[in-house]
Amino acid sequence: MAPTVGFVSWGVQREISGRGPRVTIESPDRETKPMADTPKPPLGPGANPGRRGFFRELGRWAMEETFQIAEPFIDDFIERMEPALAAMTGPQVVRPPGAIDEKKFRETCTSCGKCIAACPHGSIIRASEEVFPEIAGQPILLPRNRPCYYCDSFYCQEACPSGALLPVPERPQMRLGTAKVFGSLCIAHHGQECNSCHLICPLKGSAITVERGLPVVHPEACTGCGLCEYACPTHPAAIRVLTDR
Repeated sequence: MAPTVGFVSWGVQREISGRGPRVTIESPDRETKPMADTPKPPLGPGANPGRRGFFRELGRWAMEETFQIAEPFIDDFIERMEPALAAMTGPQVVRPPGAIDEKKFRETCTSCGKCIAACPHGSIIRASEEVFPEIAGQPILLPRNRPCYYCDSFYCQEACPSGALLPVPERPQMRLGTAKVFGSLCIAHHGQECNSCHLICPLKGSAITVERGLPVVHPEACTGCGLCEYACPTHPAAIRVLTDR
C-alpha cells in the first residue's frame, strides 16, 4: 500500500449541496484561543525552580506560540495539496452509473460528453490528460469533488448513445466502486469522535456501520456513490472509493 500522510484539518465544515440533498457535517471542533488571549506560562523565580525547568517552560511556550501562528497556513497548505496527497493511493477511475466493463468502455465510449451534460448535479466530468492520460476526455467522477447522487432517473444512462452506459435493473445493484477506510488518516482511529461517513451514507446501517466508535464499510452493500469520501473532514480523505478499473 502506498504511504499516507496523516494531516487533519480541524474545525472544517463541509456542505453537501448542489442540486441534490443538502447535509451539513462538522468535523470535531478543536478549541483554539487568539494568540493575544493565550496565557503564557510564568517565567522566572518561583515558576519552575531550577534552570532546566525554566528552559523547559520557555520551550513549551515558544512551541505553542509558533503553532498558533502557523496553524492557518498549515490548513491552507493541506487544502491545496489534497489532490497530490490523495494521488498517493493511485488515481481511481470511477465511471458513471451503468458503465460496462472498463476495457469495453474505453473502446465503446466516444467522449461525446452527453452524459456529462445530462448529469443534473455536475458530478460527471471529463478525465484530465494530466492525471488520466489513457482515458483523457472520457467521463469519470471524482467523488471528493462531487459524488454521485443516484438520481431517480439516471439521465446519464439515458443520454449515452454508444452503449457505454447501460441501465441497471435495481439501484442496490449499482456499483461505481467500493469505499475503503484508511485508518492512518481517520480521526476516529486516533481517538477523536467522528461518524461523518456513516451519517451521510444513503445506505447507513448496511453499507457503513459504526462499531466500537470506528466506521466499518461492508463491500457487499456499498455502491461506491462517494458521499462518504466527499463528506470526510480529513485531508486527504480518510475514506475513498476504490475501483478495479
